[in-house]
Amino acid sequence: MKRDFLFMMCAIAMVAAVSGGCKSKQSASETVTEQVGNNGQIASSWTGTYVGVLPCADCPGIETKVTISPDGKFVLLQKYLDKDENYFKTEGTVKAGDGKISLQDEQNRLVANYSLQRNDLKQLDMEGNAITGELAPNYLLAKVDPLLVGHRWKLTELNGAPVTNDAYLILDTEDNRISGNLSCNTFSGVYELKPGNRIRITNVVATQKMCLNNMEVETELKKVLGLLDSYTISDSTLVFSRARMAPLAKFLTPNP
Repeated sequence: MKRDFLFMMCAIAMVAAVSGGCKSKQSASETVTEQVGNNGQIASSWTGTYVGVLPCADCPGIETKVTISPDGKFVLLQKYLDKDENYFKTEGTVKAGDGKISLQDEQNRLVANYSLQRNDLKQLDMEGNAITGELAPNYLLAKVDPLLVGHRWKLTELNGAPVTNDAYLILDTEDNRISGNLSCNTFSGVYELKPGNRIRITNVVATQKMCLNNMEVETELKKVLGLLDSYTISDSTLVFSRARMAPLAKFLTPNP
């Protein structure tokens, strides 16, 4: 009788242990399902293009662009500044779980680990842990707002005054180029996005035509492009500002 009682208690304990283990595995599975989905789809919170310049041990930085598609694939472009002229391209599959993602190349080798910080990607070390140290805040890739790039933004207001001429700009996501018209002369330059809707425009060059009626707007717009440090987009309107002060310039696009 005593032996039967002990056997029954052991059986109950085993069932409880197995049930607990199944529950734990189910929770982990649900976490992955939430991020990847049963059909391999990546959750919308992860999908998109992320850009930035990551720290480099022996160069000014690594220009990095990660595009994560809904089907669980990624394209990684990297360029070592002052060393490489072209981007090094890596493609593969995204693995997700426990609030993190791992990029694995076509040979299933680990390329990088990331977590989400607000809407941006924060790079982790190769074990999936947070990077620490003085440079830790620099391991962030800013998510590209799809409304910002690829559209023709027409200038409507400059330093609070309305503008009616044909000044406009276009931001190209392929090579981080910005181009357009200052109202008389065409221009091009380079833009850099940072987390928190931060933006910097540099290396602006323009043609040298003289247009007497538009030079005031042109001079001011070129100056604004060098001053701005943030942007917002709302209702088809792009606003450039600096240090949360009054808007420096407003643009409108007909096809956001």
